[in-house]
Amino acid sequence: TNAAPNSKAMLDVESADKGILIPRMNTTTRNAITSPPNGLMIYNNSTNKFNYFDGAAWQETIIGNQWAVNGANISYSGGNVGIGTATPAASALLDVSSTTKGFLSPRMTAAQRTSIATPAEGLLVFQTDGSKGYYYFINGGWTTLTNEKNYTSLTICNQQWMDRNLDVTTYRNGDTIAYVTDPTAWEALTTGAWCYYNNDPSNNATYGKLYNWYAMNDPRGLAPTGWHVPSDAEWTTLETCLGGSAAAGGKMKVTGTTTWTTPNTGATNISGFTGLPGGNRNTVGAFDAVGNFGAWWSSTESLTTIAWTRFLLYYDGFIGRTGFNKRDGFSVRCLRD
Repeated sequence: TNAAPNSKAMLDVESADKGILIPRMNTTTRNAITSPPNGLMIYNNSTNKFNYFDGAAWQETIIGNQWAVNGANISYSGGNVGIGTATPAASALLDVSSTTKGFLSPRMTAAQRTSIATPAEGLLVFQTDGSKGYYYFINGGWTTLTNEKNYTSLTICNQQWMDRNLDVTTYRNGDTIAYVTDPTAWEALTTGAWCYYNNDPSNNATYGKLYNWYAMNDPRGLAPTGWHVPSDAEWTTLETCLGGSAAAGGKMKVTGTTTWTTPNTGATNISGFTGLPGGNRNTVGAFDAVGNFGAWWSSTESLTTIAWTRFLLYYDGFIGRTGFNKRDGFSVRCLRD
């Protein structure tokens, strides 16, 4: 007892050697209580946990390092928090376990995402408008997870090449690259754009997308994080390493005539580059040469309206170098930074 109970307490119990016991019952008896008032508390000796009624259902309160919120078991062990598990993984600060429910990260519009002040490296959100999807902050900018397609590095000489043609629809920061199908609109472009060969999405799985040079040169970055579009000099390094222009093309082309037109001269693909004849889209928006010709942009300008490319042909084993108009649509193959 307390000779001077606190004035704010209806009941003030004080003891130096005794505790207080509230009603103790099993789950069946607890559930048999009719119309329990909000806040009613009992000790459940079926689960050895304190329960209280929240006005709608019985909930478990903190006991030891485990508690429940709306039926979800939460645990705390050695600095690790677990949701849905009493034994969170030691390597995880937060371990969420469920076989029936997923995990929702913060959801916001593109404008809300880009207005976040000084985002931390690795911050992850889900964008609900525009190019919907997950975005994370890295190297001073936002990158969409859909921009990451598990490209594998392919070592050719001392260079790390992407294992296939680029296939993205957003810049590195998550902004959408214009998808342009109309030939007149394509012809007028001075900004970045992409398309499928012949505007046919079925070509994408084999050849990837065609991009104009403006997309490749956009400051927002066409290549995924950790990659870049090779310069003319970097293409020359590859060409020289593979024996020069006369021999390198055959070493870079996919063998056979499933994709390349017969005779696919000189094709051995011993470099592993796996060059494909993805064709092109010209300056007036017309498509041409799939099966006969494959070309890849470099990041290097030749003239104000011209940039350097490398190309392969079905009837020869060489690799060509020439400048094309920046409005042309070609494949893109990236190098590791």
